[in-house]
Amino acid sequence: MKYIILVLWVSALSSCKQQTDNKQLQNRIDSLEIQLANSYKPGFGELMSSIQTHHAKLWFAGQNEN
Repeated sequence: MKYIILVLWVSALSSCKQQTDNKQLQNRIDSLEIQLANSYKPGFGELMSSIQTHHAKLWFAGQNEN
């Protein structure tokens, strides 16, 4: 009986430590989300321009049978 109580007590303490670790991880995730929100994001025109460049390269490669 004492062994079971000891095992339950140890598992309860270890689960409390995991909650602290989860809070630290959540804080890190939040800070990374803020950095991602503030990072550079290309606009629609830049996206379409890069796609057009890739398509032109493919077309010229096809015309030259390369």
